[in-house]
Amino acid sequence: MIKNKGFTLLEVMVALFILAVAAAALSRTAGQATDTAQQLEVRQHAGWVAHNQLSLLLLGTQEALDGEINFAGQRFYWKATRATTELANFQRVTVKVSQPAQPDYILATLTGFRHDE
Repeated sequence: MIKNKGFTLLEVMVALFILAVAAAALSRTAGQATDTAQQLEVRQHAGWVAHNQLSLLLLGTQEALDGEINFAGQRFYWKATRATTELANFQRVTVKVSQPAQPDYILATLTGFRHDE
């Protein structure tokens, strides 16, 4: 009896199936990593918008308590609230940032305190 060297068709098909599953999993993982990186970038930019708007409010150069702003090629909606504190002449100022398409989905929140003389 002569023994053939090499792989059978079934062995080749199983190996190709395993490679296809691995390639699909790798592709999905790479896609998720890209989505996560984009989400982190948007959140980082929203945090910077919150910091900028809070700084303007605390310095007294910004009077409006809400608005839209372009930052890093993206559009953001920000809204500030002022609240009294237990300490006289101090206000708590909170800035929340979202995207105009999803105003209820808050990307960043930042709070500071302002002393009114």
